Amino acid sequence: MLTRLIKLSGSIIFFAFCWIFRMFKIVVGKNPHAIFVILYYHTVKSHQKQAFAKQMDYLVRWTQPLGMESSFSLENRKYYTAVTFDDGYQSVLGNALPELLKRKIPSTIFIVTGLFGNSPSWVLDSNHPFSIEKIMTKDQLIHLNQESITVGSHSVSHPDLSKLNGDQIKTELLQSKSTLEALLKKKVELMSFPHGKYNPLVIQIAKEIGYTRVFSISPTLSTMNEEDFVYGRFNAEPTDWPIEFVLKIHGAYRWLYFAFKFKGYIKSMFHLRKNIFHISF
Repeated sequence: MLTRLIKLSGSIIFFAFCWIFRMFKIVVGKNPHAIFVILYYHTVKSHQKQAFAKQMDYLVRWTQPLGMESSFSLENRKYYTAVTFDDGYQSVLGNALPELLKRKIPSTIFIVTGLFGNSPSWVLDSNHPFSIEKIMTKDQLIHLNQESITVGSHSVSHPDLSKLNGDQIKTELLQSKSTLEALLKKKVELMSFPHGKYNPLVIQIAKEIGYTRVFSISPTLSTMNEEDFVYGRFNAEPTDWPIEFVLKIHGAYRWLYFAFKFKGYIKSMFHLRKNIFHISF
């Protein structure tokens, strides 16, 4: 709870500074850049359906939702969002997608192709809320509304790709892509990284295989520029407080990216000093 409140407080302060800066630019005759936030969910349980629906009402009220399959030109001053789901759980199929279709909000679902109809094998804690989830079956996937729902790869087995060798990475990325294309009878060009983990080799192989956009879990804004390849995303949960969610879709939580980077820098400096100390003595 304390961490959540700290993140919220930091985001309120950050949003206030950004809003003042955007207003100043407008006053002096300059157009602030568009804000494009990509959200990622995992599950939406039956008792969370109403809360999720309310979030989607906020989404269409404050932003313009976009699909991730096509390219768009973002207009200055405007706020844009995209909704994505990782893993491909059946709870999303029953509780989230109907609310999205009702509001004509496009979405993207990233599927783990080696576990159709099964529980997530990477969730080892039986008390974890995802442990009782089931991944969509092949038949459920085939019958998705492909006009508003884009399907992307989330690998074959949901590994930490940054810890695999080149052949293993290629198998995970290529086999999942081929499986989905065979089922859907269309090209699959989007992928999100399991656990949000990747490295330069993963990026290189993803490009070689034919993915056009890949997605991390770093809370950074997107631009939809043609040269972009890795897109950051903001975590969203149906249990988010309304103020949390509204701040997220306005990009206010992006200060966390810099906080995480700074924290990583401090840790690396500490380990470096510690190693130097051991070498010296």
